[in-house]
Amino acid sequence: DTTFSINCNSSSTLTSGETRQYSAMTYAEIGSCVTEIGLFAFGGMPGLSGVTIPNTVTGISDSAFVNSNALIDCILPNSVTSIGNYAFRNCTSLTNFVLWNSVTSIGTSAFTNCDSLVSVNIPTSLTAIPYSCFAGCGALSEVTIPSGVTTIGNYAFYECRGLMSITCLAATPPTLGASAIEYTNNCPIYVPCGYADVYKSAQNWSAYSSRIKNNYTYTR
Repeated sequence: DTTFSINCNSSSTLTSGETRQYSAMTYAEIGSCVTEIGLFAFGGMPGLSGVTIPNTVTGISDSAFVNSNALIDCILPNSVTSIGNYAFRNCTSLTNFVLWNSVTSIGTSAFTNCDSLVSVNIPTSLTAIPYSCFAGCGALSEVTIPSGVTTIGNYAFYECRGLMSITCLAATPPTLGASAIEYTNNCPIYVPCGYADVYKSAQNWSAYSSRIKNNYTYTR
């Protein structure tokens, strides 16, 4: 039950050098003068279960919370616009995560192996879901891919074995990377009504043609 209040340094970027001395922390409150959670700032904190991030923060840097496997509660403010590579990789206790529509970029493997993650919303502002972004998120139950997404990277949802459905809202099939939706419980893939045949004939999507279905809820 050790809570630490973290003030910012002169650059307003919170660094691992400032937090490492408090490696026993279980909860962190970040000062409102911080604008970026820097590289490895909370990476590998074994007991960190929660963190309060102020709405002055606009960026979550590479590996900011990597391997913090006790982290359950992390609510991003809607000021955040970018999440770096590996930012939450191996945060195996993280259960729910809200990504506001202010987020315009998510890095490679940002949520890989977050295997307790039950739900996550993909921002409508995103145009690409990167390599291995949600790979190994075995508890993820459903995914809705906004119409603005044009690229789904290799292994993006690889081994999301708990998925009950994937919904794509774009009439034009996003470019689908290798094994992007492999081992996803053979769940149905819902596409806008009338566009199932378009998806079934698209490169890489054709491998999942038996799973692609018209979604009568979403039409174009």
